[in-house]
Amino acid sequence: MRKTPYFSALVYLYTSAEMQSVYFRTGVKDLLARFVTDGVGAMRIYLFKRVLYSVLVMWAVATLVFFMLRAAMSLARLWQSQDKRQDATDLLAPVYGWFTEGFDTADLQDAKALLDELSG
Repeated sequence: MRKTPYFSALVYLYTSAEMQSVYFRTGVKDLLARFVTDGVGAMRIYLFKRVLYSVLVMWAVATLVFFMLRAAMSLARLWQSQDKRQDATDLLAPVYGWFTEGFDTADLQDAKALLDELSG
C-alpha cells in the first residue's frame, strides 16, 4: 500500500494522544471548527468524522460492557442463592477480567465484592 500524505494524516489522527485529549477537552464542535479553520478542507473533515465514529464506537462498547457486567452480577447473585457458586464465579470472573481501569466505580467494586464472596 502506497503511503500518501492522507494516509499519514489518518494514522496520525487515529494514534495521536493530542487528538484524543483535544477531543475530550474541547468537544466536537470546537474540534471541528479547528479543523475547518486550519484550511485543509474536506479531507481533514472526513478524517475527523472517522475519528469521531471511532470514539463513539469505543464509548458504545464501554457502555455495553458495563451493562454486561451488571447482567452477569444479577445472574451470579441468583446462582449464589441457589448454591451454584462455581457457575456464578465462572460467569462473573471473565466479565470482570475485561476491565483494565475504572476499579473505583461502584459497579466494579460490587463485582469484586461478589467474586470475593463466591470464592470465600
